[in-house]
Amino acid sequence: MHVWARWLADLPATLQRLIARTHRVALPRGATPAVRVARLRQALCTAQRVQALYYTLPPACHAALQRLRNTPHGLDADALTAQLGPLRPLVALRVDPQPRSLAERLVLAGLLFPRPSAPYHPVRYLLPPEVRRWLPTPLAVAPETPSADVATAAPLPPAAVAAAVVLLAAAERPLAHYGTASLRATTLRALAARLHPHAPATDMALLMWLVPLLRDLRVLAPDDDATLRATPAVAAFLRHPPNKRVHLLQASWLRAPWPDRWIELPVRARRSLDWPALRRRLLAWVAELPVGTTLDPATSYAACAAAFGPLTRGIGHTARATPRTPWQADRSALVWRRALEGPLTWLGLVVWDAATPSGAHCCTTTPLARAPLEPPDRAVPAASEAARNAWIYGEPGSLTIPTASLDAAVLDLLPFAQWAGVSAEGSIYRLDARTLARATAAGHARSAVRALLAAQAGPLPAAWQTLLAEPTPAVRIIHAAIALADDAEVLQRAAQRRSVRRYVAHQLAPGVALVEPEAVAGLGRALARAGVSVSIVGAPQPPPPAALSPAECALLLTACDFFRANGPASGQALDLLSERLRAQLPVTRLPPPAPAERRQAAAEEPPDALPLDPVAALGAAIAGRRAVTMVYQAAEAATPSTRTVRPLRLELAGAHWYVHAFCLAKQHELTFRLDRILALRVLGRQPRSSAPPRAKRAGKTSRGPRRGVLAAPTRPPGETGGVWLEE
Repeated sequence: MHVWARWLADLPATLQRLIARTHRVALPRGATPAVRVARLRQALCTAQRVQALYYTLPPACHAALQRLRNTPHGLDADALTAQLGPLRPLVALRVDPQPRSLAERLVLAGLLFPRPSAPYHPVRYLLPPEVRRWLPTPLAVAPETPSADVATAAPLPPAAVAAAVVLLAAAERPLAHYGTASLRATTLRALAARLHPHAPATDMALLMWLVPLLRDLRVLAPDDDATLRATPAVAAFLRHPPNKRVHLLQASWLRAPWPDRWIELPVRARRSLDWPALRRRLLAWVAELPVGTTLDPATSYAACAAAFGPLTRGIGHTARATPRTPWQADRSALVWRRALEGPLTWLGLVVWDAATPSGAHCCTTTPLARAPLEPPDRAVPAASEAARNAWIYGEPGSLTIPTASLDAAVLDLLPFAQWAGVSAEGSIYRLDARTLARATAAGHARSAVRALLAAQAGPLPAAWQTLLAEPTPAVRIIHAAIALADDAEVLQRAAQRRSVRRYVAHQLAPGVALVEPEAVAGLGRALARAGVSVSIVGAPQPPPPAALSPAECALLLTACDFFRANGPASGQALDLLSERLRAQLPVTRLPPPAPAERRQAAAEEPPDALPLDPVAALGAAIAGRRAVTMVYQAAEAATPSTRTVRPLRLELAGAHWYVHAFCLAKQHELTFRLDRILALRVLGRQPRSSAPPRAKRAGKTSRGPRRGVLAAPTRPPGETGGVWLEE
């Protein structure tokens, strides 16, 4: 450190300020040389700062620093220009401090220093001894096998195989789970049986790691609290090639906020860990390794940490302060080993090999590790590869689908087949009379499965032609609740099964049975499970709709009026519906209005338009003890109504004004919102003796109006008043 500090002190003040500017080190304007050197030394001359700066530089700078590290005597001006590019004078660097070559970048970073000339030694550029000692060591692993051999025989990623198996199993039958994206033990064992021998020994851990990612990709969704079902997005996901599926799973894994179960950490470490940052760090390490590199999981962490920095180099933790960092060397080595054995192997970035004769495991990087963060190009498979992945005919009804061919085409096969096992070549599906009858009862034609097999496996063998021939229905179910069988023994043998006998009401004769109409669908499914082909003739006619009652028509008319007043524009459809509903209503003649009501209706004049300031108008009416007539649109009413009220007080609640008034028609106090008043007219002044009625006297109107009770006016209101008292 003393050499580095002495070289910093020997630099010109201009270059010292340029280095401080590059590293954002604050230097006072009138700082002395000692202050400048002290601040630069504090900001640069530490091993952690050198390593952090090294990892922020591009790969070209890494190679240049490693060459300078192995050249202790440095480079002269000509060799520096030839290897790292030209170096401009300080005057030009001060005007434009942006580096234009590797030499300028290293000089401005404070890593490369010009040393003055000496006798028999020209000016040379070299690294300080501290920098050469603190620089990370290059990766000391090399591929033991040629990369071309590995590239030509890249294995299929286990995550792609497991995803296809899980989705196809979910398409056949929903998967039982606990409601927390964790599959039940029975479901895990059934799926693991489908994976073997295509998945590694950790197939249970692979399934537990994979299911949350499939839910995040929206290809699995909870049907209820106990099952997971396949969504319509499964077909689009399975149409992708395996590398594309792995890329989608990898992107979902990178953004997942939940912790990984393959790492067992203390609670304190799990809380303070940034999981996406740790996953990106693991992928970056694998991307730096050459293709075909054989790694020893027990000892490779030290070499990778020396070359790439610690596993949690500033990105493994959140901003929350922790009392103690959980990332000691032994813990980081354990995390690296479990990552190699788990997600990195599942994603196809490395291949976890079996134990060597010495008992130790090893893993080899694959071509997918070169760019794990970029989506692969969708290349068209060659003809030889397509032939190698074609479906394989077995004995009649037995079909073997290679692992690489578990794609969307299998979804079209599932209605006609059922999974029967797994072999070294791939998954085995079985087609028999029961599965074919089930598909026929569900409405699937056998011509579809014949075309699918011809496209995926080639021409049908003769034995398969007989199996997939369109059968003559052995039983015909007529929706007149009669089941007929051309061969009476077929129906008799099927009726021996309890699942069929429960749907048969009465057997009239051999081959003829009565069936309840609601049991027709169940009988068809039961016969299909028994392997009997079924055809259902006709369809039940739904009963004609009953006519609407007058009360229902009136209710629908009210809904139409409310929708017309408050809903969006509906055009002529709503008007036609209203006319049809009115036509079904009985014609009722309304009685003529009473003389007093006729005089009151003639006396009331329509209110004027809404004043510019309704608050001021109502305030003046309250101060002058005057009644008002207004056109009010209630929230629950279809049309506005005209009301005569006596305002009592105004109130501002939130963003709306409200007026509390005594309604003369309903004889009690109501509240009205001002923005729903369409028109308003203030009537004349009331006599001083008028007052709001008491609640207990408001309903005593059986013997006529009494003193102090507001009543309807007996003559048209004039200019002197609009509400009168009857003596």
